[in-house]
Amino acid sequence: MKEIETKKDTPEQQAKVEKNAKKEASEGKKWILLVLGSLCVCLIAVYASGLKLDFGGLFSPAANHGAIGFDTLGMPTKRPFPVPKGKPLTLVSAAMRKKFGVVDVYKVGYFIPDSKFSELSKQVKKGDFAKGDCGLVLEFVRGVKADAVVKALVEALKDIDKKVLEAFQSALLTQMNGSVATGDIIEFHLTGKDNVSVRVRDNTPILVKGETLKTRLVGIYTGEKSIVPDMVTILNSKFPSKK
Repeated sequence: MKEIETKKDTPEQQAKVEKNAKKEASEGKKWILLVLGSLCVCLIAVYASGLKLDFGGLFSPAANHGAIGFDTLGMPTKRPFPVPKGKPLTLVSAAMRKKFGVVDVYKVGYFIPDSKFSELSKQVKKGDFAKGDCGLVLEFVRGVKADAVVKALVEALKDIDKKVLEAFQSALLTQMNGSVATGDIIEFHLTGKDNVSVRVRDNTPILVKGETLKTRLVGIYTGEKSIVPDMVTILNSKFPSKK
């Protein structure tokens, strides 16, 4: 069989090929550095603006989910109401309240006694999450003026009895003393038919009575028109709904 002869490049041709390869590699590195530089500028701008973006839980540590079945967002799975010596309730849902869908404002935790867990597991009807005893915890991840927080809650509760709403508004404003800071907690302990205990930070709780207030306050977070949709998603996954 006749061997096929291959033509070898001259030293000049080899040098030219190597030069072109190095040039292409250099251009590629420049593009990579340009993209990375642009990304860094964007991230610095976001950080400077005070925004905290949500990436759909992409970077949430799996350890936060554990046996409880959802990300607790760092909230305790058991918490006494009122703190520190009250009856411990169990966390069954936690989610982030966001502004404009991307800016984290505060975490919301919904707590219930173990006995209520058994009842809800049978099938949930509209309003069941507000029945009996339960607790709501709002833990702020950024500083917010008291007026802004209270205005948003009052707006969501505007259809209830005017005197009850005024008492609720007064309790919040008194306890918040102008604003809430990062890490501050607003605690709502809801008991019996119409008891709503309001507590901000380490202040003494203020009791506001109103059956509609109790139902609607819980509904803001657990109802069909929840301002924290992720909370409802978690609850629906844990408790079957009854039409």
